[in-house]
Amino acid sequence: MLTNVKPSRSKASDNVVIDLDSLVLEPFSFKLNGVVHQIKPISTEQFFKITNYLARLNNFQKEIKETGKIEQADILLTYNQLFVEACDTLTAEDITGMEIPQRAALLELIIDVVKGRAHVDYEKKNSKIVN
Repeated sequence: MLTNVKPSRSKASDNVVIDLDSLVLEPFSFKLNGVVHQIKPISTEQFFKITNYLARLNNFQKEIKETGKIEQADILLTYNQLFVEACDTLTAEDITGMEIPQRAALLELIIDVVKGRAHVDYEKKNSKIVN
């Protein structure tokens, strides 16, 4: 039996509406080595692959904590696969030439784009500029 059910709010101002329509994404651009790349809206298959690569990176962190060892080649390969899955215009040379802060920023951007946060943040910034 549902004992923790609360009555719905009746006032329009009390309602919280999450606009999932705003998360229908358009390509999101970034620049690397003077070239503009796009992270395009991803398919279900790409989403599955990207989340698996993220899980693999998380497992590497656990493995490092447990064993104290790091397989740098495996980690870099996983980053490369994740980045190319999210942005098909990146080359292996682009990725291997990236500095650690660039990789971290791109990883964060990909996660934000996949979750829709990058577009929400972009819309918030643009609405402040227009208003």
